[in-house]
Amino acid sequence: MGTLFEQSERDHFPVNFDEHEELCERFGATSAMEKLKVFEIMEYSRRTDALIDNGDRWDEQIGGIGEILKDISVVMDMMKVAYNENREWKVMMSTQNGDTNLRDTE
Repeated sequence: MGTLFEQSERDHFPVNFDEHEELCERFGATSAMEKLKVFEIMEYSRRTDALIDNGDRWDEQIGGIGEILKDISVVMDMMKVAYNENREWKVMMSTQNGDTNLRDTE
């Protein structure tokens, strides 16, 4: 639930030029087409990393919203119990005082 309220800035995972040059040298990519293929592979890797990161954050947010909804449900149940107890107390007091009009007064 940490990312729900304190979400850090997202990394955009840019394709690094220096890393691209290193990979081109490592795989022996010399032509423009080969270098472009290396860039495409790096871009696919970047997109995959970004999607995984986004999915992890989304899961944490949904988990956090679930916790908040559970807390709201508990509070609403407590309010319902308190309302019913107050209503029963009003009915009991009105019958003890001889009041036969048992309408709810809010």
